[in-house]
Amino acid sequence: MGYEPRAGGLLMSGGSAANFVALSAMRERQLPGSRAEGMPGREDRPLVYASAEVHSCITRAVEFLGFGTNALRWVPVDDEWRMDVGALERMIADDRRVGATPVCVVATAGTVNTGAVDPLAEIGEVARREGLWFHVDGAYGAVGAALPELAERYRGLADADSLVVDPHKWLYVPYEAGAVLVRDPRDLHAAFATRAEYLEVGDEDYFSGPVWFHERGPQLSRGFRALKVWAVMRHIGLEGYRELWRRDLATAGELRRLAGSHDRIELFPSTDLSVSCFRYVPRHGNASEFNRRLLDRVHRDGRLFISGTTLDDEFFLRACIINFRSTPDDARIAIETVVELGEAMEGGG
Repeated sequence: MGYEPRAGGLLMSGGSAANFVALSAMRERQLPGSRAEGMPGREDRPLVYASAEVHSCITRAVEFLGFGTNALRWVPVDDEWRMDVGALERMIADDRRVGATPVCVVATAGTVNTGAVDPLAEIGEVARREGLWFHVDGAYGAVGAALPELAERYRGLADADSLVVDPHKWLYVPYEAGAVLVRDPRDLHAAFATRAEYLEVGDEDYFSGPVWFHERGPQLSRGFRALKVWAVMRHIGLEGYRELWRRDLATAGELRRLAGSHDRIELFPSTDLSVSCFRYVPRHGNASEFNRRLLDRVHRDGRLFISGTTLDDEFFLRACIINFRSTPDDARIAIETVVELGEAMEGGG
């Protein structure tokens, strides 16, 4: 993903915990002394910017860190469901005029709803010009940067001050494993390191080492998540990953092709990665309500698992292809199953 070897981080339970750790480092860098003095009643009104498509864990992190929900500024998305950089710039300027203090912008590399990759290079340029911390939530999609044919979409990723990637998503590692990376690991130390006499060791002691992970995050006791991450990556290798990612993308593409060619299926516009949204079009009644019931029917049927989401105030079925066993044939089964069950529901079955 372009980070230099001097970058650092640690493994957490998943993207929620990893994003919290990254934004903790941001808070101490951007608001020095906030760790010691706390956040209540700050007159400078620090603000965090994220698109309307950002993962909900960013909201929780902003709340847990004491900024308050109202400090999160929602940036509109464009026609391709990516952050509107022009809107971001206007919002920052407007907020500065009323005395607020923009401190961070959160971009997404692979949004939950549509798999969109925000314009990272342009967002990073705004962040540098405005003095904001640039964070990228790439829990699902950031690893796509390692595919040559997708690399241009990730231009600017390496300029992020912090980055989150979930190995238990598109690296096929078993739950649970989320990774937070920062360009300067000293930012994590500033946010989390504490002095505890019973943990102190000298430079030459048996237990001394280059990294004490409890000084980079909220946990002292930690599971050995690194072993399974290392083992899976070692087994598959970079070229193996590229082959599997291409197959996932091909499966998602086949699902979109089949959905787009069926008269009972409405396909939501295609996205950057392996997320596909579609729905059954009933002959009568409200399509959103019908597909909510259809999703439950699909789950009870048991032949496939998909989820649902709301886009433009309409409910859609959502398939996110990140399983190394998935093949284009599974896309056929998915569409056939949805149509079969949809027709059965319309017929009263």
